[in-house]
Amino acid sequence: MQERPSRCQDQPSDRRGGKRRKHRRCITALLVAAAAILSLNTAQAAPVHDARYLPVQPIKRQDPVPSPLPGTGQGGGGGGGGQQDNAGGTDPCTALSKALEPQITYDLVRTCFENIPYNATEANSILTTLYTFYKDFYIFVDSAQQPQQKKPFTNPPVDILAELRLLGQRTYANDFEFHRQVDLVVNKLNDAHANYMPECYQHYLYIQPFDLYAPVIDGVQTIKILNDNHSLVGHPYQDCTVLTIDGEDALLHIQKWIDAHFGFSKDAGVRLNKALSQLIFNTQKMDWVYYSGQFTTRTALPEREKVVFKVRCDMKAGGGGGKAAPNLIHKRGDGRLAQEVEDEQEKQQKQQEEDEEEEEEEEEEGVETLSIPWSIYRLVSWKSFEDTPSFIQANCLVLPPEPGKTVDEEPPKQQEQQQEQDDGESDGDNGGENKDDVKEEDEKTLLEKWKDIFDKEVEEIEELVDDLFHPNNNDSDDTQPNTTVASSSSSSVTTSSINDNNKHTKRMATPQKPSRRSVSDLQGHYYAQSMARQGRATVIERRQLPAIPSPNERAARLIFNGTSSGFFQLVKRPEIGVVVIPSHMVDQKTATKHLIEGFEQLHQRGVQKVVLDLTANGGGYVNFAYDLVDWMFPNETRTSVYESDMRSSMSIKALADRDLLDDQYDGYYCPNAFSDPVTGQPLDTNFFMDDRIERRVRSPLGYTPRVLMNHDLGKFELGMPWQHHPQDMVLLTDGACGSACGMSLNRLKNRHGVASYAIGGRAKEDLSLFSFAGASVYGLDDLLNDFESLGVDAPMRRMLYRGIYRVPVMEFFQENDPVPIEYHPSLYKADFHLDYTPETARHHEKFWELIADNHWKP
Repeated sequence: MQERPSRCQDQPSDRRGGKRRKHRRCITALLVAAAAILSLNTAQAAPVHDARYLPVQPIKRQDPVPSPLPGTGQGGGGGGGGQQDNAGGTDPCTALSKALEPQITYDLVRTCFENIPYNATEANSILTTLYTFYKDFYIFVDSAQQPQQKKPFTNPPVDILAELRLLGQRTYANDFEFHRQVDLVVNKLNDAHANYMPECYQHYLYIQPFDLYAPVIDGVQTIKILNDNHSLVGHPYQDCTVLTIDGEDALLHIQKWIDAHFGFSKDAGVRLNKALSQLIFNTQKMDWVYYSGQFTTRTALPEREKVVFKVRCDMKAGGGGGKAAPNLIHKRGDGRLAQEVEDEQEKQQKQQEEDEEEEEEEEEEGVETLSIPWSIYRLVSWKSFEDTPSFIQANCLVLPPEPGKTVDEEPPKQQEQQQEQDDGESDGDNGGENKDDVKEEDEKTLLEKWKDIFDKEVEEIEELVDDLFHPNNNDSDDTQPNTTVASSSSSSVTTSSINDNNKHTKRMATPQKPSRRSVSDLQGHYYAQSMARQGRATVIERRQLPAIPSPNERAARLIFNGTSSGFFQLVKRPEIGVVVIPSHMVDQKTATKHLIEGFEQLHQRGVQKVVLDLTANGGGYVNFAYDLVDWMFPNETRTSVYESDMRSSMSIKALADRDLLDDQYDGYYCPNAFSDPVTGQPLDTNFFMDDRIERRVRSPLGYTPRVLMNHDLGKFELGMPWQHHPQDMVLLTDGACGSACGMSLNRLKNRHGVASYAIGGRAKEDLSLFSFAGASVYGLDDLLNDFESLGVDAPMRRMLYRGIYRVPVMEFFQENDPVPIEYHPSLYKADFHLDYTPETARHHEKFWELIADNHWKP
């Protein structure tokens, strides 16, 4: 590239007027040149794709498969799209395979994904399996069709079987589009226990540079920038107001997106919390750290290449108003070569000058439009490939088990990685991890700095983003004998034994697979641990900005580090303690020991009242859910276990009958894993045969009698001043307290009358205290393992793609209440609702002071 004198020298940095426009144009020009240099450094001639290539060899499945590879034309075709394999063409996945950070562009990923053709036969097989899965096992198949729920629920009725039938009547442009549509349909349920998540299209992370939040100031809720993460100098856009996103009101746009793409809760306010940035508790640091939110950090391919933010910055408020950072406003993400860029640069600059002059005349004071491409990274689940067939083989298809191992002994790694949160609890780096799993030499950050940006054109581009990928391995040993409820982090119920001789003790060690919904949350909205046998790995270890003041300025002091919980005492109100419990996925013995010691430490320091803070707690062990209730209200005669029932389809009856006769195997539907709700004794007959027909909304279906999951009552009478006294306790969450966590809070709030506070959500609207508390969940692979192990003919097939496919299979009830907890909105509403402010969004402990002063007057 021919060197030219820089026109950016000596340009003042005024924000207004022609000088600012020229300065911004210079930065844009430099960014274009930088992109050109990067593309030259990585551009390679792509090999010509041979139209005669053979599809990858199909793996052996336990039943016939119509098509060994989606889109190869075997077993039926259909739909548009197709692999680019003409003699003169280039396979798009070949181009993507060669791209490393930061040259991975949106178009490279999109064209590779869309190059996998739609196969009607395989799609029909998938939909047939899902239809049976939901018809015979999904406990809420009829309840989900309830008319519009009362607040705080905002969930419309969903006929999931009709939705699946409609999917089968359509054709799709490609395989990617088909799976995306199935995922969107399942999301309509807004049930974090119902997941359709093929791993194939989840190997890249898409990041925008802003952490967004929705504070309420002077009674008005707006979207603002909490953190400007990637600016070169300072944080020029911090606390700027985002007016519109892609031309639509910012708050409305985010709400619509999260409602469609993230079925976490039936409460729109909780879903909004998940979309936006917030503080979460990191147990390793005993500190609060930022989580970016689902909207600006995604693992699903975004709808567009860029996000267009229209922002207004108030200079007097000190909330930004500076110029866009060079790496934020560049207009190009198309990966073109430098010469092409250079040829058009003058033309573009001239047009840009004219456009900006028109915009400046129309814009109000401080308003700017930022068009920001997605930064794209490979996740640690990514495996190398060369073309479309090898992409499918390496990153999509179910891996064949190693010799001597069964399918059950090969849990999909992506299920672990997708659910891992940036909780800082990893056990270190990958050590000897396979190079195909983690290519450390390829893990690159973005531009680190610009050298002489105002003196000459860019000569060297270094890495910028300091939040690199640090794949970590954490060997999970969570196979202790605990009852677990499938939550955002587990996928099957296991029950503790009342009688050590009961065969279902084997079931306690069954590896649990995590859920997408604690995805969701790649940066750590809550960090429920994987229970799979293989070591787990965080997806990305984000840079954690300081979230709270220095220790001598804090609202509370740490009294005891409980490893999986933190015990604090308010500085100004020392009679009040705070117990932070960010997860129910704990080591039961260790957690019990630490809870005893932590509560004792608070008591010794004069604490008389406690706040239980379960913000972003995604659930975990159901034993811990019940024990937490018993900690606060010890009762050795009244159980905290919920009455529950399940579907009683013919397939389930056959499984239960065979399982009851098999002393060596303990499947999910083993009858003696449950107890009689009247006598409390384990059942030794097949109660699935004693089913009843009920119509919850529309269809009469078979359900089992109500039973109890087996659970030993704890003995937690410790003489603490708050025990048995609901007026001396307060509950605090952001509404994302899910599954086992929600089971705890429902008992504390609705049985024992403990006051509750929920933070965030939508201004002037009720907010749920917890989410998806009324069910437990089971995965398709685990269910099919039960069929195979017990010798019962399965009515479904395994999926061709590895991934997460689950439904809730058990529903919970309040005593003497016919409505399942999952569809009982009156149980969910928090007593008090606290909005975010710029202060509380950055200092979570301020909520503790507000609650203490409101609930217990000084």
